[in-house]
Amino acid sequence: MGRRNKGQVAIWVILGLALIGSIILFFLLSRDSNILTPEPTGIADAKSFIRQCVSEHTRDVVNEILPRGGFLAPKNSIFYNEYDVEYICENVGFYHPCTIQHPVLIKEMEEEIYNYIYPRAEECFAELRTRIEDDGGSASISSGMSIEIELVQDKIEVNIERDVNIEKRGVAESYDGFEFSLTNPAYNLGAIALEIASQESQYCNFENVGYSILYPRYEITKYTMSIQPVEIYTIKDLQTDKFMNIAVRSCASPPGI
Repeated sequence: MGRRNKGQVAIWVILGLALIGSIILFFLLSRDSNILTPEPTGIADAKSFIRQCVSEHTRDVVNEILPRGGFLAPKNSIFYNEYDVEYICENVGFYHPCTIQHPVLIKEMEEEIYNYIYPRAEECFAELRTRIEDDGGSASISSGMSIEIELVQDKIEVNIERDVNIEKRGVAESYDGFEFSLTNPAYNLGAIALEIASQESQYCNFENVGYSILYPRYEITKYTMSIQPVEIYTIKDLQTDKFMNIAVRSCASPPGI
């Protein structure tokens, strides 16, 4: 065999050894990687699950209360466009300005949201426990739970305090709180509703067109009911298409005048 052929054989042997070495190194690294990175347990998903579950219920209740004047079941309302709309400012007599019925409207809206989501948050935690146990883990969830709801500019902030201990495949984690926020204009719309009530209680009028010109993000329409002298204001956030209805009866004139 000539030198040239011997050289070619040597090259192929070297390449073969390099390939075998690469394969062995790959399997060694893969084995080490599995040792360093344990099999996913799903524990890290606990917070995101509670956040998503409670957020969905929060959005649901806000979508229900806004068209009704901030309440799930309005107690002093008038029917308009498929909704019972709460009076935010009202005078049952004639000629005189209305009296603001809900001076702490935003606080009341927070309470409406709280009352709706508390039992549903309990269901979210129960479902979390079921999912973990079905996947071979265990979950210890304290009986006590505290929830705070705060409406702020463009957001709804939710803070849940509850002890949760999870163990799965030898990995354990503990939580004592779940805090998150949702993008939502409920505060903005409630604040405008109070501004409308304030002006109606002082001047028997709210200049909705002028307000929309000054604050083009919001479209405010005013509809006068034909049955009785009641005005329905619809406040719409053009960025999100969310809207709020409120009812006002102020400086009403008797029929025929």
